[in-house]
Order: sequence, then structure tokens, then C-alpha cells
Amino acid sequence: RAVRNNPHAVIAVTGCAAEWAADQFRRMVKEAIVVGNGRKRELPALIAEVVRSKGDFPLLPGMQRPSDTPYVLPIASRERAVLKVQDGCNRHCAFCIIPRTRGKPYSRPMEEVLQEARALVAHGAKEIVLTGVILGWYGSDLPGRRKRLTALLKEMEAIDGLERIRLSSLDPRDLTEDLVEVMAGSRKICPHLHLCAQSGSDAVLRAMRRGYTAAEFAEWVRRFRAAIPHLSLTTDMLVGFPGETEEQFQETMAFARQMRFSAMHIFPFSARPGTPAATLPCQVPPATIERRAKQLGALARELSALYARRYIGKTASVLVERCDEATGVCEGLTNTYVRVVATGGAPAQGEIVNVTIQDWQVDHLTGEVTGERSSAGERSDRLFPRG
Repeated sequence: RAVRNNPHAVIAVTGCAAEWAADQFRRMVKEAIVVGNGRKRELPALIAEVVRSKGDFPLLPGMQRPSDTPYVLPIASRERAVLKVQDGCNRHCAFCIIPRTRGKPYSRPMEEVLQEARALVAHGAKEIVLTGVILGWYGSDLPGRRKRLTALLKEMEAIDGLERIRLSSLDPRDLTEDLVEVMAGSRKICPHLHLCAQSGSDAVLRAMRRGYTAAEFAEWVRRFRAAIPHLSLTTDMLVGFPGETEEQFQETMAFARQMRFSAMHIFPFSARPGTPAATLPCQVPPATIERRAKQLGALARELSALYARRYIGKTASVLVERCDEATGVCEGLTNTYVRVVATGGAPAQGEIVNVTIQDWQVDHLTGEVTGERSSAGERSDRLFPRG
């Protein structure tokens, strides 16, 4: 599709798929740049070389290039910056190809991470999202226990100008009481936890090689919610894993209701060549997978609405990502990862504002900007008192 829509473009493919299916991509697009995870940092130079070889590279509609200046791409706003601190994985879940394509887990040195975080803030970032393949494992390979994820979070708290720190996906096996304490006591760490559940059935979790039970997952959720009132809890769910029965799928449905997820990312099972799950017997028929995904998706929308409607009539802290000066309509995220579309005033992109919430519309809250700048680290317990 990229080739059809952009016949003159340079097509580059990277990531895990480029590791295990490089020949397939090269057959699809003979001129494509296909590089694995280990060569991602070379992409700018590789693309530049192709551009130079093409001579006068065509411009996209609406773009201008003065003849006396080099061709550059526009830089996107960085009010929310993603900072990768860890890569690789050794968990070997039955459905996942990542351990084969990214190798053993490793952590970036803490000082290197902090240096990049400060640079992102200097560039205008108000929120930094920490990410990694197994983020909670961060620091396990660095000298001294103080290099763990919680130590990094404490150091990032001290960065002037950084107003929000968000954790991306976490594996339940990496949770600690220390993380509960650090998140609960922070004015900057977002009260939002994305825990990958994948299933609510213990039998399916065992077959997936996830290393925890539904009850263990629920116990960690209880601990976090006891410390952080009305925590926003999001998750990933994999539907149609080989051998998943209708009864086991209904266990997942019941588990999702029990956990009251504020959002769910739902993935229909797709066999990855080279993974144990690809050769398991009792593959679930595609039509059944599709039906179950739709059922779980409907529940996800129901639970999202239940969580988000608690904001109605309250004032939420919103990081503005887009704003239309002509209409005064702006859009952004609360620290609990709920999208808000608001009217009133014209806050600058990257500003954190207070919004009085009025309604919920399918996938976002609506409201009105109060005109007051929000303080850093707005806590969810200011919105939702305990109990």
C-alpha cells in the first residue's frame, strides 16, 4: 500500500518482521531498505543515500524546498516524547517471536537515559513515556540494585520542566512493592498502569507460558489500587490462542469485568513462524477468533465508558497535543490516559490545562478549558477520593 500510494517514496522496513521475513519484504519491493533491529540507527544514512542516488527527489503535495537549502522533513511536536530504556527479551512466551528477533534483554545506562530525558525536556517535552520490551526488567543487568526501574523513576522526578512520567507496557512478573510505593508517592508519575494480561484463563496462561495466574495478576492490581485511588488500568488481550475453548474465553470476559480495565488492546491470535504456538494442535477457526474479538471489543468499550464517565462534572488535567486556533478546539490526554476534546480559549500545544468535563462521546471525553494552567502532577485522588 505504501508503494502504491507513494510510487516515488523511499520504502524502509525495520523491526521484528524485518528480522525473520526480510526476504519476503525484498520480494514485495525490490528497492526497499530492509534492516533488522540491530541496524535501526543506520536508517537515516541509508535513506539519505537512496535519496541522493535518485537525484532531484520529488516533494509531497504542500511541501516546499528552496533551491538553496537542503531537503529536510518537518519535525513533529514533542510534547509527549517516547524514551526507550530497554530492549530484548528472554521470556519466550509461546506466541511471541521477539526473543528470537531482538536477542537477550539489556538496559541502557542510567546516566545515558537521564541525559536523553533532559534533552527531550529542553526540546519541549512535558511528558516522557518510558518504554522497553520488558520495561519492568530495566536495570537488572546493570551494576548494583539501585539501577532498577524505581531508581530511574526517582532520578527523573528531579528533572526540571518534566511534568509527567508515564510507564508503558509492564509484565506482571516484574511488579514490585517498591514500584507501588514510588508511583503512589510521586507527583509526576502518571496514575496509569498498562499490565499485559493476555488472558483471564489460567489454562490458557499456562499454554502461553506467561508465568503468572489470573489470581496473581488480580492481587497486584489490588495492591496498586489500594495505594492509588481509581488507578487507570489498561491491558493487552490475545484472543483465540490455540486450544482456547469457549469456556476459557468466557473466563477472560469475566476477568476483564472483574479488573475494570479502562482500555483494552485486543489482538486476534496470528501464528508467528518459529514460535511454539504456530505448531500447536487445536488451532481456533478464524471465524471464531473474529467473533470472540468482537465480543471482547464490545466489553472493552463498555468498561472504557464506565471509567471515563467518572470524570463528568470534575476538572481534569490535560496535556494539549493539538489545538485549532480558528475554532478554539483542543485535544489531549489526561494523566490517566483518557483522551479529551475541549473548547474554550486557545491553549498552546504542549501546555497543560484544566478542563471541566461535560460528557463522554464513544472514545473521548468532552469539556471546556477553565483558562487556568494545571499544576504539575495532578493526582487522580484529587478527582476521585478514596472509596
